[in-house]
Amino acid sequence: MIGRDAELDELAGRFAEHRLVTLAGPSGIGKTRLAVELGWRLATAFPDGAWLIDLAPLTDPAVVTSAAATVLGVALRGAEAPVETIAAAIGKQQRPADRR
Repeated sequence: MIGRDAELDELAGRFAEHRLVTLAGPSGIGKTRLAVELGWRLATAFPDGAWLIDLAPLTDPAVVTSAAATVLGVALRGAEAPVETIAAAIGKQQRPADRR
């Protein structure tokens, strides 16, 4: 990836502090490419994995939790609070600082 080192470094720093990072901006500026590249660079630092949830094709906000759960492999069947169910699943995963 040419010419995006500053952005990749900034995003890597944000991942060191937060479990969820969102890239937003106009279409065609390379958000997805940046996210994929960062995922490859950080893959070994996250023992439980890293995922890209592409929300761009979604037109109904009501399906965001379902899309996230599908990508993360979280079962929502019967979940009364889908956001909390997803958060609980993510919260159980190791962060790089948690590794021993």
